[in-house]
Amino acid sequence: MNGMNALKMEHLTGHPSPGYGLAREPLNVTPRHGRGCLVKSVELSGGLSLHLQDFRIHGNGSARIQRDPIQMPGLFFYTCLSGVRGIAETWPGKMIIERLSGIELCEYPTTSMEILRNRTVRTMTVGLAPDTFSRLTGQTRQQVLEMLGKIRSNARKKTYLSPLASLDLDLKLAAGEAMAAATTQNRDPLYLKAKTLECLSLHLRQLGHLAGNPSADRQCAGKRVARACRILKKEMERPPGARELARRVGLNHNLLVAEFKSCLGILPFEYLRTVRLDRARTLMEEGRCNVTQASIRVGYASPSHFTKAFRDRFGLSPREWARQRNTTT
Repeated sequence: MNGMNALKMEHLTGHPSPGYGLAREPLNVTPRHGRGCLVKSVELSGGLSLHLQDFRIHGNGSARIQRDPIQMPGLFFYTCLSGVRGIAETWPGKMIIERLSGIELCEYPTTSMEILRNRTVRTMTVGLAPDTFSRLTGQTRQQVLEMLGKIRSNARKKTYLSPLASLDLDLKLAAGEAMAAATTQNRDPLYLKAKTLECLSLHLRQLGHLAGNPSADRQCAGKRVARACRILKKEMERPPGARELARRVGLNHNLLVAEFKSCLGILPFEYLRTVRLDRARTLMEEGRCNVTQASIRVGYASPSHFTKAFRDRFGLSPREWARQRNTTT
């Protein structure tokens, strides 16, 4: 990254670089250099702000866009969605060029980003003042600095933890949804703020994990189990196998089983059986399916297996349950 000529933001837009929180009007890339919006700020209620980039730069290969260091004591949580190869951050005594999401403070500034020319560059940054951050999270700016310092210390000792891929994926999805909500014509402010806060929460969970905070990992465990539950519920007719399910939520099979036991007290296949049987009973209750149809709709290939599982859960066979229901109604 250091071998490239740096492109300054003011050269790309023809206007002085405003820095975070000051771009009241969108700053567009000049046609000579490319197209799109180099920076656009959106103010939200409660002291939150979003800073969006959605642009292209002409040419081939890579380019380095120089960033002016921030001067204010706020906290800025950035996520790169596309077109970015690396972010250069200056930590005390060290330059890192690795993360595509992170936290920027005046003590830990972002100096530049390497982008791919002729590719759409999309980034989203959540900005907030220290008092707003404390009110929303119960943490202080100083605590964030201490966690960043701990991560730096662990890196020196070669005990640096890798970012959780599942959290990075969740963050990209939430940031993409927030960016789409921020740029739509009929903006829903409540939905936009909810997605912005989700991004902030995911950033802090990743930070806690990297700093070795076990509570952050417990929160992540609950989120992975919730994602696995959603997959099983949505795909109950043809559910993924145990190892495929674990892969899709970013875990190995043994860890997924352990997290299910920790969070729900049951195994993944027990959860699947529960939602299948509940769904089958609902289908029959609403008169949409008979017993055989209901068993097929929820993924049971064998009627005898469905009957046994239904009896174990509800104390009656499906046909006995249906007769009893018809008698009472």
